[in-house]
Amino acid sequence: MMQSSPPYSQTVPLLDGWVPWVLWPAVTMAVGWGLRGYIGGGPFGAMIAGALVALALCMLLGYRGETAAVVAAFGAVGVGFGGDMTYGQTIGLLGGSDTLAWGLTGLTLKGAVWGLLGGAVLGVGLRVKELNRQEVFWMLALFLLGVFAGIAIINEPKLIYFSDPVNKPRAESWAGLLFGALFLLAYVKVSVPSMFGVVGRFALYGLAAGGIGFGGGALWMVLSSRVDTLAWLPYWKFMEFSFGFCFGAGLGLCAWHLRRGLPHYAPLVDPHAQAKSAGLAAGAVLVGVFLLWPLLVVGIANVLREAPLPWLVTPLGRTLLGYTGLGCVLLGLARSSPTLAWQIAATVTFIATTIDLRADLFPGSGAAVTVTLWGFVLLLGVVAAVLVLQRQRRAGERLVPLFVSLLWALMAVAYLRGISTSPAWNASSGAEAFQQIRAELIVHGIFTLLAILSTWGALWFHETAKNRA
Repeated sequence: MMQSSPPYSQTVPLLDGWVPWVLWPAVTMAVGWGLRGYIGGGPFGAMIAGALVALALCMLLGYRGETAAVVAAFGAVGVGFGGDMTYGQTIGLLGGSDTLAWGLTGLTLKGAVWGLLGGAVLGVGLRVKELNRQEVFWMLALFLLGVFAGIAIINEPKLIYFSDPVNKPRAESWAGLLFGALFLLAYVKVSVPSMFGVVGRFALYGLAAGGIGFGGGALWMVLSSRVDTLAWLPYWKFMEFSFGFCFGAGLGLCAWHLRRGLPHYAPLVDPHAQAKSAGLAAGAVLVGVFLLWPLLVVGIANVLREAPLPWLVTPLGRTLLGYTGLGCVLLGLARSSPTLAWQIAATVTFIATTIDLRADLFPGSGAAVTVTLWGFVLLLGVVAAVLVLQRQRRAGERLVPLFVSLLWALMAVAYLRGISTSPAWNASSGAEAFQQIRAELIVHGIFTLLAILSTWGALWFHETAKNRA
């Protein structure tokens, strides 16, 4: 049921000082990024950091309910896009003196692209309800066209290549995401110039924060190859925590600068009418993401293998069948339904980590074990979806419970993985166990500290909001 009142009112942020706006998102995204590299890789893992930092920004901006749902989904998917890039072999370039500069250049560029696109999509999420469905469609279509062009022109022919060209060369996509981000920004600039101030600012801050965070964080890996006595330290995780901290700080600083001008939208749908189909919607998005989309991709991929014109078909398949295609579908769904937006931001993010956990703990299991484990994942999916639906009904009151629940549910998966895969179980003595798990102890110590700080920030903000109400 559409409302006749203006579509939004100005937000009234509760905090004016820049410190909490920078530090809370920075800490939150640091723990989210650490979790991404620990319990969920790829684009779905990157959604962890995007969802958490978007929720933190929504609380700082005074967003609730439907608006926060859409922003959280756009933040999750937007940051998730960058997870499609490969950078493991680029980090490998840091080990050689003759390839060090090229490796640092590649990582800085990839981090900047990650921040540019993630920031731009998050910025769109903050203003997306000013776009009708047709405008959203054309914006995403142009984004996909840019992704295709970048992959076809630069990535597939390896015109500029930051991985190992000899030993199992990886298919890169940084140029595709760069072109996609630029095409998206161009669409907003030309078609919806009133939005460009927000979208462009978040893209610019993300570009700077992502480049500094990823390129600067890579120095941990340079250090690891040059300090033999401390080679056991978890330098990879130090890099991830550093990247997340810088990325989150940049987004928080941007939100602080724009805090007085961002709109808070009134509901566009009748929440009572929507609640009637909430359960069906939640189930549909989970089945679609984790079952129907993979089946569709496998079926189409089998057909495309025999198709002519590989120079056209390969980048087209990577664009439409990869996470960029799925991500655009999810963004369209999030714009149309707050219920779906909450499920995309929270449930999809969480369930993806449990699927990765199953693969980590029981690789190559027999049929009976596989069926049992997938049944357990299905059960977790149902429970998570129901809990998110319950939190959604109260999201108009406050976001803190949803934020804290998601954060610590993800932390629980991390603890379970750490305990289950610990090499200490095979150690013959306490001293040997400590030698084997000391790096893990540092990682989990940092995880716990960051999660506690992020939770403390959310609770402190909640108390501030309650006292000023």
